[in-house]
Amino acid sequence: MMKGKKLIPLAVFVGLTTLGAGQSYGQQSTPAAEGFLAIEQIIEKVRADYPGEIIAVEREKEEGKMVWEVEVKDKDGKKWEVYYDASTGKKLKSEPES
Repeated sequence: MMKGKKLIPLAVFVGLTTLGAGQSYGQQSTPAAEGFLAIEQIIEKVRADYPGEIIAVEREKEEGKMVWEVEVKDKDGKKWEVYYDASTGKKLKSEPES
């Protein structure tokens, strides 16, 4: 009986953390319902703008606006943080990572 009571909260916890997880590189996207570009669309833009290795992609709120933050290592090995508007895909800024 005790095991059953522990399993339900664990299952609820796992379910909620999975549903509430932020979107990052390697996860499936459901942006249409939210009004944002899909992670795959942003990756295509990044690859066109910055040939090299994509290290991380994360959707977050920056200065009150939803953006895709992308960490990239360019072909020369320099790391960049690039920000794209999550709704339009417009590149907002890029800066070398320190």
